[in-house]
Amino acid sequence: MLFIFGLRLVVGGMRRKDQFFNKENAGLYSTMLFIAIIWLAIPTVLSNTLLKPNNTENVIRVSTFSDVVALVLLGVYLGSIIFTFITHRDVFNTKIEETATKTKMM
Repeated sequence: MLFIFGLRLVVGGMRRKDQFFNKENAGLYSTMLFIAIIWLAIPTVLSNTLLKPNNTENVIRVSTFSDVVALVLLGVYLGSIIFTFITHRDVFNTKIEETATKTKMM
């Protein structure tokens, strides 16, 4: 998520002097990033605190849980793409006039 945002900043900075971004979109992606950080930290915390890493059964549990978390996060990301580009297109689409009132990034 951060890679795509950073890439948008770099490419947009090469082409335009001023860049405008939608507040709703930025809020959506920052919330998704926060959720992803929390959920990706949970298997690490489990493996380092509650479950003993030298036990093979615990390693398999943490590995399975980590895989499930990755698949859930992938589903959430795909759901957000559907939400942004298909079901709520009018909320996230802005015209040039409306963009001037949105957050300006230089």
